[in-house]
Amino acid sequence: MRFIKVVFLIVLSAWGVVHNTMWAHPMPNSLVLLSIEPRSIRTELRLPLVELELAFGKPLAEQPDSIILSYKAIFTEYILRHVKPYSTDSTAWHISEPTFAVQSIETSLQGIYKELIVKFDCTPPTHKEIRDFILRYDVILHQVVTHSAIVAVRSDWDAGILHTSDHDTSTTTVGVIAWDIRPNTLAPFRLPPIHHGLWIGFRTMFFLGMNHISEGIDHLMFLVVLLIPAPLLIIHRSWGHYGGLRYALVDTVRVVTAFTIGHSLSLLYGTFAPPMIPPQWIELCIAGSIAVSALHAARPLITQGMVWIAIGFGLIHGLAFSQTLSTLEVDTQRLFLSVAGFNIGIEVFQLLLVTLTMPCLILLSQTRYYTPFRFIMAGIAGCASIAWGMERWSGQNNTLTSIINTLPQHPKMFVLLWCTFTLFVFGVFLRERIIKRKQVHHPIDPTMS
Repeated sequence: MRFIKVVFLIVLSAWGVVHNTMWAHPMPNSLVLLSIEPRSIRTELRLPLVELELAFGKPLAEQPDSIILSYKAIFTEYILRHVKPYSTDSTAWHISEPTFAVQSIETSLQGIYKELIVKFDCTPPTHKEIRDFILRYDVILHQVVTHSAIVAVRSDWDAGILHTSDHDTSTTTVGVIAWDIRPNTLAPFRLPPIHHGLWIGFRTMFFLGMNHISEGIDHLMFLVVLLIPAPLLIIHRSWGHYGGLRYALVDTVRVVTAFTIGHSLSLLYGTFAPPMIPPQWIELCIAGSIAVSALHAARPLITQGMVWIAIGFGLIHGLAFSQTLSTLEVDTQRLFLSVAGFNIGIEVFQLLLVTLTMPCLILLSQTRYYTPFRFIMAGIAGCASIAWGMERWSGQNNTLTSIINTLPQHPKMFVLLWCTFTLFVFGVFLRERIIKRKQVHHPIDPTMS
């Protein structure tokens, strides 16, 4: 009897340890990622090896890379047997030959584990709609009934779901594949109806362009510093006095239009034919363009040809913009619409920035405070350009760039600063106008001492 009690306590303790371990580290789910394109659905499966091992019946976790290669043909047959896409009339879709890779994952719940990455394309027959998609899926689930697979859309241009870079991990969950315990059935996944269309994709790209430029502090700083000298005349190779409203507006339109033409051309080119220029060099050139514009704001570097300088710098900034669109996996029509929507979004935000900034610059340029303001802004832009250049050359953040990179996260602070600056400008401008009027009506007699 004592022996039975001891065995019972040992079993109970062991069960408790296993139970607590499983509770602390729940088993990971599979992930089915869908990228919906005009004529195919690019599919990526992320299968945790610890669960796949149970269903596959062979050891995989110890040396997964070599084992995956040796089992490639078996894995291909395994995937094709347990993944069945079809339409509502039971017409089967074609699946391309899968590719396999292994990667390590670390999460707060499951800790560190390895998963098998399987990629393939699902293509419907010619006469079938791409959204008439049903997936009969039981990878791992055919043996491990407690397992589940989360289905998420990674990109769907027509529905406004975008995946614009390899580092973009955002997805939209659309379903879960799991056993229904009571009737003991595994229902197929059906792609839910999503409101879609060319207008939705275009609108999404428009707002993406606005968001991209609003978060691009370097692009905004370049444009603002480029506009600072616009109201001023050049006298003896130095910035002189205010040139008048018409002069300021014409110069602003010329500079902004030139910059727009430059970045629009390179955005179009860089999207359809990505240049053989490393992104690091493009970013270094942008830092250099800010440094040049800061020097020009302090003292005119050239007296003529500023339009061509703006076009040249616009070409550089447009190549940086194109990096966002070059990874889009869409057809030519949607890529053109993407470029148009994205560029219009950039232009609208730029126009908003110019509309809010230039009235203040024009008023302030008519006061004695504009010269110190111009040098302060040139100094800030120059320091920022050096910090950005060091960061993009070394690949390491520094203190100044870390501070700058956090600024887009505080839009309310920008609004407060702009309101404060606007009130300051109007106050200074009105004060100096009142002083000038008093001097006109009550001139000082030079004979009085």
